[in-house]
Amino acid sequence: MFLYIGGVPGVGKSTIIKKLKDKLAQEKIKTGVITGAPILRKLAQLKNIEELRQLSEEERKRLRPKMYNIIYSILKKNPNTFWIFDGHFCYFDWNGKKFGIRSIQSWDKKLMTGIIILIAKPKTILLRRIKDKRPDRKLTLNFIKKELKKESEIAKLQAIKLQKPLIFIANENGEAEKNSEKILQFIKKLRQKTDYLFSNSTMR
Repeated sequence: MFLYIGGVPGVGKSTIIKKLKDKLAQEKIKTGVITGAPILRKLAQLKNIEELRQLSEEERKRLRPKMYNIIYSILKKNPNTFWIFDGHFCYFDWNGKKFGIRSIQSWDKKLMTGIIILIAKPKTILLRRIKDKRPDRKLTLNFIKKELKKESEIAKLQAIKLQKPLIFIANENGEAEKNSEKILQFIKKLRQKTDYLFSNSTMR
């Protein structure tokens, strides 16, 4: 089973997920984190994450089916682990000219417990990106607004199609601790509703 946490680059997913994982450990919930970037890098036979950041959207799109097969194999081999999926619903090319959409997977309906989308003010995201100094992240407010809009639109459509709960959480500066606690409480409620599935998960 997994919870999908999405959001545009710079919205603070990594910080939230790290805090959330610590909280889940305190609750004695066996947890793992999945992110597609390291898998894509290996599939593309790239040396480091810097080379991955310059990989074209066309090549990423070609490799994603293989990436998702690997992710599913990880889920299948670890049925008693609650997974946090760190990802995106909309993938913009590093130059901002093209974008791809996360495709719904055959196993989403059964294994996805819910969707969290982290959002923040465009200016907050811009300042975080400037601080990170990553060349693959656009530094204009208009483009960030476009990213936020697309990410939210696709997440909403997939949540409806999959009939999964969707929550938007505003993650401004200094709110990571509070927001990770919100997600923890969300997970606890999901576990109460799907306790049988969590303890008797079978994947084919």
